Amino acid sequence: MAFNNWLRLKNRTIYQSIYRNIYEDEYPEEADPDGYVTLRDLNNFIKYLGVGPGEKIVDLGCGRGGPGMWIARALGVDYMGIDVAEGGVESAKQRINDFGLLGKADFQVGDMAGATGLPDEFFDGAISIDTISFIRDNLAVFCETARILRPGACFVFTSWEQNLPKRINDYRPLLQKTGFNVERYEQTHDWERLQRESYQTILKLKEKIIKELGEAETKGLIREAEKKLPRLNKMRRVFVVARKT
Repeated sequence: MAFNNWLRLKNRTIYQSIYRNIYEDEYPEEADPDGYVTLRDLNNFIKYLGVGPGEKIVDLGCGRGGPGMWIARALGVDYMGIDVAEGGVESAKQRINDFGLLGKADFQVGDMAGATGLPDEFFDGAISIDTISFIRDNLAVFCETARILRPGACFVFTSWEQNLPKRINDYRPLLQKTGFNVERYEQTHDWERLQRESYQTILKLKEKIIKELGEAETKGLIREAEKKLPRLNKMRRVFVVARKT
């Protein structure tokens, strides 16, 4: 789910109820995500990042930061979230105490496609959750990620391949071109059913959502469901582990 569509929603109750009902035990309630991440996904990030206490990770396209801080807390690492949306960054800062990460987490505005403002070879790991496919220049994203990671560090992300014109249908060539060895590349569990049911439910409840939240706040969300529902058979959500050489 595009973060900016949810950022405009002042009342998240409908959003949470939709995803809670569809995802059931896989819904990461505490993380309160703005996308399609599941508990299985979050645990895979923990499993494959290869970092521990005293080390630092960066979350590229962090949004409100819930899933990233959930991961950071579980690993005992320091955490930096980067997002281009100032509103998301401000909201994320307000959630730091909720995860017990005061003094261990921070957020700043930055462009993950080449302008994070972060130092070279500074982080021990990088994550990105359901964001990369919304960035036009994926090559720039991977170049910037490689620049800020120390050698041997892992970049773990979820994103969508799209078998559509001017879209990426396989991230591996770009990762290899920017200095990463791809160690794991797989379709995420049950992603299409979960996403399809999410879009169908949003469209089924369209009038109720507009009535409760207002057309201006929800038009992006509804437009996304209308646009992407018929394209799901040309997409694939993937979980990727790539190590900087």
